[in-house]
Amino acid sequence: MKEKYGPIDVLEFSPTAGNYPPTSVLELTVENARDAFEANVVSAIHVVNAVLPDMLARKEGALLFTSGLSAMYPVSMMGNIGIALSGLRNYVANLHTSLSAQGIFVGHRSLGLLIKESGTGAINDPDVIAEMWYQAYVEKNVWEEEYPKGVTPETILF
Repeated sequence: MKEKYGPIDVLEFSPTAGNYPPTSVLELTVENARDAFEANVVSAIHVVNAVLPDMLARKEGALLFTSGLSAMYPVSMMGNIGIALSGLRNYVANLHTSLSAQGIFVGHRSLGLLIKESGTGAINDPDVIAEMWYQAYVEKNVWEEEYPKGVTPETILF
């Protein structure tokens, strides 16, 4: 990848749900919890390890992580995903703590909405979400936030 595109300046990581659908905390199994952890946390570690050495050498770059709201709040119907996303959030928080003084911006946004089709201009439009990330990258002053700001599990936008 590096040979073809050069060094990576910005990594945006939006994890997959894995092979199992969101599973209630009361129906968790080791298999569906492990699968979500692999899809969300282990894959993040792999991609960060691929780009971080160059960022550290240049003392610049950005690692941007998008997750669902269950990274920040308990959502019992997202048992397996919530376990994984809270693990991802902890990893991201530690990256932020370790890398902010080294010129690397680490950002996390927990989305409390369902992404709709592009071109609507609504808050759940992928283009609007991309613009939110661009502003976070340019400003580099807020490392973590829910999106839209102030959303909670009770106010998720469907």
